[in-house]
Amino acid sequence: MRLLLFYIVNIKNKDKKDMASAIRTWLKPSLSNDWRVDFMRWSKGLTAGAFLLCLVSACSDDNEEENEAADAAENLNTAYDIEAESLEIEGYGDDIGLTVEAPVQGSFAAEGTFMLEGNIEKHETLNDDYLWVILDTDHEDDTAAGSESFEYFVPIDEDGSFSEEIALHSGEYNHHVSVRVPSYDSGEEDTFYEGVTLDVHNANEEVQREIEYTLLGHEYGLQIERPAKGYIEGEIAVPLAGTLSEASDDHLVMIQVEKDEEESQFTTPVENGEFSIDVPLSFGEGIHTINVMVYVEEEDIYYDAAYLLADAVSDEELVQVEAYEEYYDYGIEMVEPTNTDAYRHEGNAFRVAGDIDPDADGTDEITHMIVTTELEDETANYYLPVDDYAFDDTVWFRFGEGEYDITVSVPEPREEGADYFQFFGVAAFSQEVVGAEDLRSLLPSVGIESDHPRVEEVAEEATEGLSGEREKAEAVYEYVATNVSYDVEKLENNLFEMDDSALKTLEAQEGVCQDYVFLAVAMLRALGMEANYVAGHVGTERHAWVDVKVEGEWLEMDPTWGAGYIENNEFVADYNEDYFDPDEEFLEETHTRTEIIY
Repeated sequence: MRLLLFYIVNIKNKDKKDMASAIRTWLKPSLSNDWRVDFMRWSKGLTAGAFLLCLVSACSDDNEEENEAADAAENLNTAYDIEAESLEIEGYGDDIGLTVEAPVQGSFAAEGTFMLEGNIEKHETLNDDYLWVILDTDHEDDTAAGSESFEYFVPIDEDGSFSEEIALHSGEYNHHVSVRVPSYDSGEEDTFYEGVTLDVHNANEEVQREIEYTLLGHEYGLQIERPAKGYIEGEIAVPLAGTLSEASDDHLVMIQVEKDEEESQFTTPVENGEFSIDVPLSFGEGIHTINVMVYVEEEDIYYDAAYLLADAVSDEELVQVEAYEEYYDYGIEMVEPTNTDAYRHEGNAFRVAGDIDPDADGTDEITHMIVTTELEDETANYYLPVDDYAFDDTVWFRFGEGEYDITVSVPEPREEGADYFQFFGVAAFSQEVVGAEDLRSLLPSVGIESDHPRVEEVAEEATEGLSGEREKAEAVYEYVATNVSYDVEKLENNLFEMDDSALKTLEAQEGVCQDYVFLAVAMLRALGMEANYVAGHVGTERHAWVDVKVEGEWLEMDPTWGAGYIENNEFVADYNEDYFDPDEEFLEETHTRTEIIY
């Protein structure tokens, strides 16, 4: 009979008929009919018997694998001189019926990861649906990717079970793991108590951080799809993309980048629940912490939702363009600079360019963008014309070298009759400027197109044959005063426009004080003479006149008052030289200086 069973096991891959036939052939004819009948009854159960034998064989394989895993774990513990300790549930864990099925030991070595699995009997009483797992390491190198602690929020399923593969984030170091369970006390929201602790030595030297999500990140359905891991390397930027299932239509995700004591913040829109952006590694070579933050509308504030680390291999520092909410409302997209451009800029000239979404509300009314540059206490504005929903022009770092703060703004619709313009910032950034000269009184500025060929031509014609700076300044004064008529209607009705300028004044041959000054300063600068727009007032009325540097000394001139006067609400042309380099005390009797506008 032993021989028969051996044969059956070895032919178990045959079907029932083949096996029965084979066995009948194998049996000798001398066997009794009773034996043959008994055997035929027995052979009908061959399929079930063979299946049972297979199950026994599979169970044997599983046991063998488990034994091999246990042996490997024991060998790993031995290799790192770790005395395995049994896992103990803390008091609170006992209270809520916490059981941990894996790991089975409280102290052990692992190859990079381990499974955390178990069940909570009283899970329905808990205030949260997540375990809070905190990993701390004895890694002492604060510059390395694995030096910080790491946190998981492990979901608790409806039946109270939990299962998560825990990565030992810090490389080949000891990791202290605290598994904390949410409180069941109604007065202890967001409170967790320790349920079990583990001491795990990582036998894998690789740093393998996951994306680290906060509890809020889980609640808002945040999922980072790129990058796949929580530690990556990059040159000057890294791609960041993900989904936010609980986002509203106008939701923004805030990105905060930190390195050492430096940090930058910017936002990116969530469209159809998705977001994507290239995150600049702005602060040169080394580890940057990238914090993804979600907006909590009820509190009107952004909170941390996920973290990852990016190691910049380039030592180049980048510009940090901060976009405000209106940036997205108007669908503005900066073309230059962007977050991947260099923070360090050489020279006076600087390009600012961008696009505007034609479908966004209010963009049809945007005729200009305003760029403001600031260096310490000095400020200069530039108006960039918008053509076909795009702007692209040069602004100037006119005050020389240093760190400039730059703001890009959109003008507000001007109220009818207002004699001023208001605007609000949509983006801001800084530039470290080197190799730039202090040319504040020579470079073009708002309304002063001193580098335009037409302005240069008129300036050369007005000063033809003259060599001295004083003669040239007086010739410009005379040209402007005698070729521009005062526009009384513009003054009385505040008919100011953002494109008011020297060129416009040349074409119209009329204007108010600002227009006289625009043209005079533009012509003087075109001749290479330092000149400025002086803002002030005469009595209670705002007024403007000119400063010009002549042979090393500044003098003042007011071509508007040199052009004539107003009588019966009409301009009367009456050229005079009284307001070219007038006596200082004489001018101060009527003119009060407020500021120089660059």
